[in-house]
Amino acid sequence: MRFQVVIPPGQSTYDNMAITYGADNTPRNGTPFMGWFRQHNPYNYVLLSLTNGLPFGLVAVDLADPIAPSYTNLPISFIGYRLDGTTITNTFVTPGGGANYFVSYNFSSEFASGLLSVRIDADRWAMDNLVWVAEPGVSALVVIGLLLVGTERILRGHRRAIHPQREGCGT
Repeated sequence: MRFQVVIPPGQSTYDNMAITYGADNTPRNGTPFMGWFRQHNPYNYVLLSLTNGLPFGLVAVDLADPIAPSYTNLPISFIGYRLDGTTITNTFVTPGGGANYFVSYNFSSEFASGLLSVRIDADRWAMDNLVWVAEPGVSALVVIGLLLVGTERILRGHRRAIHPQREGCGT
C-alpha cells in the first residue's frame, strides 16, 4: 500500500508524514505508527492506494490525536473513491478528554471492496493497524475460472471411468 502527501497544483508549501514510536507529547502503543500534521498548507492531504492500482477494501484502523494528551475531539474523515466513480465517507472522532491512546474503529460495509484510493482528510492524525483487503485482479479471476473448468473436466472423466454406460442393455 502506498501513502502519499498530495500537494495540489499551484501550491508551494508542503507538509510531511512521519513514522514514529511516539514521544512525550504523542500517543503510544508500543509499535511504530504513522503521524500527519497539516501545518504549512491547508490544501494538502494524504492519499492511499495500492501500488499496483488494483481495487481494495478497508476493514478497520486504530486512530488517535497525535498531540497527547488530547483535550478536544478530532474528526478524521476517510473519503473512498470507488471503481464506479462514486465516493463514500467514514468519519471517525477521537475521544479527547485528555486521551493519549489509540482507539480502534471499523469501516462501514461500503468500504469493504471496490476502492481505488482513499483520501484522509483531517488537520492531523495518528494511525496504526490499518486493516485492508486486496481484491483479485482480472487475471487472477481468469486463472481461477480455468482451474474450475479443468477440475470439472477431470472429475467428469473420472466418473465415466468408474461408472461406464452399458451399451446394448435395454428392456
